[in-house]
This record gives sequence, C-alpha cells and structure tokens, in this order.
Amino acid sequence: MVTRALAPVWLFVISICAIGIASAQVAISGNPVVAIGVVLLLGAMFTMLIHPAAAMFALIAARFSFDMAWDQRIAGLGILDIVGAGVPVATLFVVVIRRVDFSRYALVRPITGWVAMVWGLAAIRMAAGGDPLTTVESALRFTGGVAMFFLALMVVRNLRDAHRVMFTWLLGAIPIIIVFYAAGNQGAMEYHGVIRRKARFFDVVTPAIVAALSVLTCTYFLARVRLDKKEKPDPRRIAAIVLVTMLAAQMLFHTFSNAMAGTTCFALLLFFVARRRFVLVGLLLLTMAALSQHPLIQKRWWREMEIASGNMDPVAFASGRPDRWRRIITKYEASTTASKIIGVHGAWGNPENQALQLMFDLGLAGGLLTLVFLAWVTWSLLRWWREATDPPLRLFYAFVLSTAVGSVAAWLTMTMLCMVNFQWWMWSMIGCAVAMRGWGDQEQTAPATTAAPAPATS
Repeated sequence: MVTRALAPVWLFVISICAIGIASAQVAISGNPVVAIGVVLLLGAMFTMLIHPAAAMFALIAARFSFDMAWDQRIAGLGILDIVGAGVPVATLFVVVIRRVDFSRYALVRPITGWVAMVWGLAAIRMAAGGDPLTTVESALRFTGGVAMFFLALMVVRNLRDAHRVMFTWLLGAIPIIIVFYAAGNQGAMEYHGVIRRKARFFDVVTPAIVAALSVLTCTYFLARVRLDKKEKPDPRRIAAIVLVTMLAAQMLFHTFSNAMAGTTCFALLLFFVARRRFVLVGLLLLTMAALSQHPLIQKRWWREMEIASGNMDPVAFASGRPDRWRRIITKYEASTTASKIIGVHGAWGNPENQALQLMFDLGLAGGLLTLVFLAWVTWSLLRWWREATDPPLRLFYAFVLSTAVGSVAAWLTMTMLCMVNFQWWMWSMIGCAVAMRGWGDQEQTAPATTAAPAPATS
C-alpha cells in the first residue's frame, strides 16, 4: 500500500512519465489536445492512487456532464470512450498497486466471477474471429461500472459517507438540469406533435436518466429528514430538496421517456411499500392516473392506446420495436450454434430490449448466468433490508433495493445494463450497501478516516 511518505516519490515518478508521454504525443500528432487528454488520464490514476475518495467524488460529480461531450474526440477516440475505458483501468491499477483486499466483503466473489465470465466470453468471441473493437466495447459497457462498486468499498465507511456519495451524484445532476432548461427546445425531437427535449445530449434518454435518478435521490433525502429525530429539520434544506425534485420531475416530463418514467414510478412504489407508507402509494397512483389524462401524454401514447382499442396492429407498439425484435430474432435463429451460445456483439444492431441484448451480446450461456447473478444481488439486498434493525440503515437498503428492482421496468424498451451513467450510479449505490453491511448507522461515531471494521460476507 502506498503511504503518505511515499507520495512525493510517486508524484515525481508519475510527473516525469506524464511529461515524457505528453511530449511524445505532441511530437507525433502535433495536437496539444491529445497531450492534455493523456496527462488528465494519468492525473486521474495518480489521484486514485493517493486519494481514492477524491477521485471517486470528482468522477461522480462530472459523470453526467461527460455525456454532453458525446461528439468530442481526442486522437480519434471519443471522450466517453476514454472515460468508459480509462476509469476501470485506473481502478484496477489502484487495486493492484495498493494491494487492496476485498475478499471479506459481501458480493465481491460473485461480482468478480461475473466480470470474469463476461470477459472470458469476449475472449472466446475474439479468438473465434469476432471483431476485437466491438467485442471489447460490449464487455466494457456491461462491466465498466463495476469500478464504482470497488471504489465505494475503498471510500465508504459509514452511512454518512454513503450520503456524501448520493449528494455528489445530485450535485453533478444540478448543472445538467440547468443546461436542460437553458437550452429550451434547442435540439428537440418532435414525435407526433410532442416536443421531446434533449438539450446538448445525444438523445432524450440521458437527461431522462438524470431526471429519474434525481427524483429518486431527493425522495430518499426527504424520507431521511422525516426519519431523523435527533435534530430539527432545516427548512432551507427541505426547500432546496423539494425545488430540485420539482425541477427534475418537470425535466423527466419534457423528455417523454416512457421507460424512465416507468422506472421512476415503479421504484417509488416499491420504496413506499417497503416503508409501509400506503397513503403515499395511493397519492402516487392518483398522480399517475391524473397525468395519463394530460393532452401531451395522450399524444405520446396514442399508438399504445390505438393498439389497446384494437384499431392498430400490435407491431406498432413502442415505436415499432416489436418488428425490430422479430427481425433480429429471425437472424438469431439462423445463426450458428456457437453464436447462439457465446453471442456476437453488433451483428444485428441494438435490439432496444434488455433480455434480447443479453442473449445476443453474451449468448444463451452468458445471458442466463447474468440473470442468475442479478437475482443473487437482488436477493442479497432484500435479505439485508429485512435483517437490518437500525432504521436509517434499513431506509437506505430499501432505497437501493427499490431502485435496482425498479429499473427492470425499463427492460422492455431499453438496455439498462449498458446505460453507462445509470450503471455507474447503481454500482456505486450497491457498493455503499455492501460497505455498510452489518455496521448500523455510525454517522456520529465512525468518521470517514477511521479504519473499516471487518465487513460481513454473503
């Protein structure tokens, strides 16, 4: 493990390496932007090495903003590609250099096994002649977010640390909310008379994910305020949380993303049921019923409504996705046995359905093992929530569990397991839950600088 005494030595060595590599990049490409990108990546590795917490919080705060640079490239590589590949590599670098021992943490072995399975299938596909670039990209999209899980294990020591992680995600979302409203209808998409706003992002999905996660996080903090009996709630804090909740909910409405709206509502229902707040369940259902009568919502769902009334072919459901699913399944059935077992990424495009993507990208074997793995993680969260006796910790487990299960609502028309921003957020929350397994609410007694007690195993 790198100590503070060795930090100046590492700073000197990495600085020399950074200057050398940057100089080489400028000499080869003549583009100083390339050199800056390389130095920044090395800087991220160094920051993780010396202070993983600072690196994790910085990455979380900037993650949503990275999505606005989807069309920016450095040395032919997109910013999102550099971040998506660089963060897992930097995390692995830190774990190896610091010799971090995760063996006693719950879920580490099944998660490590699942990652090894995904990359093992990728290696087999490449050995069988698959395109290396698309194969590696597929594996990274599935497993890259796991880096947040291990960073959370290195950083989180108590519930207060977990709240810092959640608050940092919320801080990172606030600039996106501001940009979304400032952009107005710039870059908006029109869908049968409905204006779907997406601001600076590639599509409406990214701002919809930001809005959905912001609503869910604010709901948790509001529930936490009511739960805390130790001190009088700060009215300004409550007002700020309510304001962000309203802005995020309005933002979600303007994206008109059925998948993320469904995820938000399903997760909130599960969260309220877990807390036995049946009045809130009723209010949420009434709100959903009222919104379904909104003229813009009616326009957005006109296809589904016509299908339900028998006036339109079901193939038009979800913007014609069933026809795409049928064509891709036909091609899949005509593929080789090996392709059906191990998958062939990119062979038939994005199916926009999570189950089909698992079957195509990971094959039948990898898809089934992934479903078993996800069921294991969900069952562990459910068990920890039921076993928790400390009210704040029980509330946190209920939040993580409801959000993880609620995301299944988007599986029909989205590939949530490969939505990188959502994946980072979800794995960081699961990492926080694992890090606190069996600790209780130690907000006042366990500062973040103290050594972590031996965590429980699954």
